[in-house]
Amino acid sequence: MNPFDILMRDLFSSKDFSERCTFRGVTVSCLVSEISATESYERFGTMPEVSFTLQIPNTGPMPKRGERLMYRGETYKVASAVLDSTGKTYRIFLRDADGK
Repeated sequence: MNPFDILMRDLFSSKDFSERCTFRGVTVSCLVSEISATESYERFGTMPEVSFTLQIPNTGPMPKRGERLMYRGETYKVASAVLDSTGKTYRIFLRDADGK
């Protein structure tokens, strides 16, 4: 195990840095970015928009656009995802499930 593996293990197991989310029916530890909440002006009024990223361990195939993930009791939609350069974690960009 290299130093990066040890660091990632410690971060994902720390209650000070990580939270839990459910993706593809499995609950995993995740690291959360700052959550951005704004409103967009639509044809029939304003629509709330929430966007943020979760970093989760690489436990399977790359998350696909439109897949759903549950975090803090709310469902969000994957906008995009990238695999980090080590191949150990995914950074998943999320939007509210009702958003575009």
